[in-house]
Amino acid sequence: MYFCSLKSAENQEDLIGTGLVYKNFLFIECDEPWEENALASSSIPSKIKTKLIEFNSKAENRLLLIKKGNSNLKADKSLTLISAKLTGTFFHVKEMHINSYQDLIKLDLYDLPIDSKIIKHYIFICTNGKKDKCCSKFGYSSFKNFESNNCEDKVDIWQCSHLGGDRFAATCLVLPQGAYYGRIQDCNPKSFIDNLLDEKLILENLRGRSIYDGYIQAAEYFIRKKNNITKLDALTFSGATNLTETSMLVRFNNGTVLEEIAIEKYKVDYKMAMTCNAQEMQSPYKYRVLNNLI
Repeated sequence: MYFCSLKSAENQEDLIGTGLVYKNFLFIECDEPWEENALASSSIPSKIKTKLIEFNSKAENRLLLIKKGNSNLKADKSLTLISAKLTGTFFHVKEMHINSYQDLIKLDLYDLPIDSKIIKHYIFICTNGKKDKCCSKFGYSSFKNFESNNCEDKVDIWQCSHLGGDRFAATCLVLPQGAYYGRIQDCNPKSFIDNLLDEKLILENLRGRSIYDGYIQAAEYFIRKKNNITKLDALTFSGATNLTETSMLVRFNNGTVLEEIAIEKYKVDYKMAMTCNAQEMQSPYKYRVLNNLI
């Protein structure tokens, strides 16, 4: 049986530069089995779906369904809503609770009222196996592993619908970092969580931060790796210039030095099925450094 994430790992495919770019995230609790299109197949009323689909249709927005898988055990039957809006280089996260999906009709999805003032770190792990079986095979076990090792009340861990990057399963999105991570089944959950609480990136599993495109994600990674910089606020994006159609000069400031790095995007010389259900073989893209700064 073919698993795209195992093939990707076997090919030693790089994770970096594969994070998806969004400015607004909206997460809605929906604790039921998800089909390939989780929202369309959900029990959310059609009038509410129309509003959510409109939100999700904008290129800068991403809507995801979330669940813990224990709604039948909850005394409180309210539904959790979480929004994240890009403010500067970090996401401003809000959490609130509603009694039913009908309450969404009157809400501004871009500006939820806050009824939870606890500052949290959120880990959303893709477990949507109907979209890709790797997300079920590796995502769900990672969710259970992270959840059982989470002793921090400031870290909230959820299952989520399709994040993208099936071949990097298990994948997750971390907020307010806005960072995508891949192959987290290989991580030590406690160490991962400790790094989040210390406001650090986990470079070994980093796919990229949602605030940057692939070139800048790659540049940030290479500069951080070279200088062993993991603290989120220790590196500041200072600009970028296109060199060619497939290369870019990117600048980051580490507080004392302005670092410039030229990044090239190219296709690797092998082909693979990019998802478990893909009908054609494709060559993944990869990023490399063109100058000698690294």
